[in-house]
Amino acid sequence: MLRKTLIRQILTYGRECWPILQKDGNKLRIFERRMLRMIYGPVNDNGTWRTRCTNELCTLYDGLHIVNVIKIRRLRWLVQLFRMQQLDSCRKLTLLKPDDSRRIGELKLKCLKSVEEDLKNMGVRNWKSK
Repeated sequence: MLRKTLIRQILTYGRECWPILQKDGNKLRIFERRMLRMIYGPVNDNGTWRTRCTNELCTLYDGLHIVNVIKIRRLRWLVQLFRMQQLDSCRKLTLLKPDDSRRIGELKLKCLKSVEEDLKNMGVRNWKSK
C-alpha cells in the first residue's frame, strides 16, 4: 500500500508528458524491483537468508508495473488533450509541429510520437479519426 500511495506517485509525477526511452524504462524497472525487495524482505531458506528473485517478486506483486502505469496515464492525457478545444494553449503547444531541425541536446523522440508508438504496438489504428 505504501508503494502505491507514495512511491508510485513520486515516480510518475509529470511523466505523462515525457517520452520513455529504453534506458529510462530500464532504470524505472530496476528501481521498482529494488523497492519491492525492500518491502517484501529476504527469504529464509533452511537457515540462510537470501534476497528474493525477480520471479518471486512477480508472483507476490500482481499489480501493474511502473512503466505500464506511465503508459496508461499518457493515454489518458492524450484523451484529455483531444477533448480540449482547438484554441486551448496546452493543446496547441503539445500538437505543435515545428520544423525538423532540433537544438543540440534536445530529445529526438517527442511525447506524442512515443504515445503513437505505444498505440501502434497495441494494434490501435486510426485513433485520430472520429
